[in-house]
Amino acid sequence: SNRLEYGLLASLKLDRATMGKLLRFGYPAGLEFFLNFAAFTTMITLFHSHSSAAATAVTVMFSWDMVSFVPLIGIQIGVMSLVGRYMGAGNPDLAHRATMSGLKCGWVYSSVILVLFVFLPGQLVSVFEPARPDEGFAQAVPIAIYMLRLAAVYVMLESVVVSISGALRGAGDTFWAMCISVGLHWLLVPILFVMLHVLGMSPQAGWTALVCVFLLFSVLFYLRYRGGKWRQIRMVEPHPTPEPVVNEPGL
Repeated sequence: SNRLEYGLLASLKLDRATMGKLLRFGYPAGLEFFLNFAAFTTMITLFHSHSSAAATAVTVMFSWDMVSFVPLIGIQIGVMSLVGRYMGAGNPDLAHRATMSGLKCGWVYSSVILVLFVFLPGQLVSVFEPARPDEGFAQAVPIAIYMLRLAAVYVMLESVVVSISGALRGAGDTFWAMCISVGLHWLLVPILFVMLHVLGMSPQAGWTALVCVFLLFSVLFYLRYRGGKWRQIRMVEPHPTPEPVVNEPGL
C-alpha cells in the first residue's frame, strides 16, 4: 500500500543532474585522499629506508603528528559545513566569516601544540622509550627531538591549510584543491629521495625540506582563497522566486 500510495519504485531512478554534481564535486576529494595517502606512505618509507635511527625518529614524530592533527580535521569539517551552508544560501560574506573563525580556532589549538613540541619534546619522545636500554632508540632521540621542535611550525601551517582548504572545498572548489594538494605531496617524494638516498643528507635535512614545502602549501591555498573565485561557484542553483498573482479589477 505504501508503494502504491507514495510511488516508491518510481523514485528509484537515475537523476543525471544530481549524479553529475556528486561526481563533479565529490570525486576530487576522494582521489586527493587516495593519492595523498600514497605519497605520505612513500615519504615515510624513504625515511625508514635511510637508517634504523631515522625510522624510529620519524615513527615517533608522525605518531605525535597524527594525535595533534585529529582536532584540526574536526575544524576543517566544521568550516566545510558552514561554508557550504552559507554558499548555498548565497551569502559568501558569512562563509568568509566562518572561515576566519575556523582559522582562529586552529591557531589557538596549534599554539598549545607549539608549546608542547618546543618545550617538552624530550618528554614526548620518552613515551616511546623501550623498557630495556636500546642503543638504536638512543641514537634516534636527538633526531626525534629536532623533528618535534620543527613540527611546531608545521602544526601552525596545518591549521592554516585545513581552514582554507576546508573553505575552498565547502564552496565547491574541490578540483583545484585536489591539484595543488596532490602536486605538492608528490613533489616531496623525489625531493626526499634525492636528499636522503642520492646526496646522503641527514633525516633532519629531509624533515626541514618537508616543512618548507608545507609552507608553500599554505601560501598557495591562501592565494587561491584570496583570489575570490570560490565566491562565484554555485553547487546549488537558487530556485526562482514565483511572481505574486495580482488580481486585475473586475476579475
